[in-house]
Amino acid sequence: MISISKYREVVDKNGNIKIYAEETLPCPICGESLSCFAWRLRIVIGEDGNTKWLLIRRLRCSECGKIHHELPIGLVIPYKRHCAETIQKIIKGNTNSVPCCFKVAGKILAWWEGVNPYFTFVLGSLTEKLGMKFSAPPAIEETVRAVVNSNNWIFAHSVPHHE
Repeated sequence: MISISKYREVVDKNGNIKIYAEETLPCPICGESLSCFAWRLRIVIGEDGNTKWLLIRRLRCSECGKIHHELPIGLVIPYKRHCAETIQKIIKGNTNSVPCCFKVAGKILAWWEGVNPYFTFVLGSLTEKLGMKFSAPPAIEETVRAVVNSNNWIFAHSVPHHE
């Protein structure tokens, strides 16, 4: 997967929001070029609680052949149903105005607390090795984009769960 920050949204005849990238990113695995070969439906629960149906591009690397999905950073956090804005509010402790129940908000917060030390390590490594600069503290979108595009995203089953 790759995370894009420059994109435009176009609503198609079925009411789906088609995401068109306005930036070109290389394969996060080998650095070669990516080309679109299909579209995939991705459902996201918006900040208002309404379901959004996104069509995102499926990209294939010309060198290693790996498939990546183009995720718009302002809308989607990988493997999460709620939009980035909702997740940001939960992380900051503002759960009064989010469109999910307390239990779901708790799971999102537990996920963040589990992955945040790892994300901090990845950002530190990118800063040291590549000289990248991040805001202090980095916003969730900035963190997610850097971790995804450096091919360091970990999956939910890799994160410790607290009961």
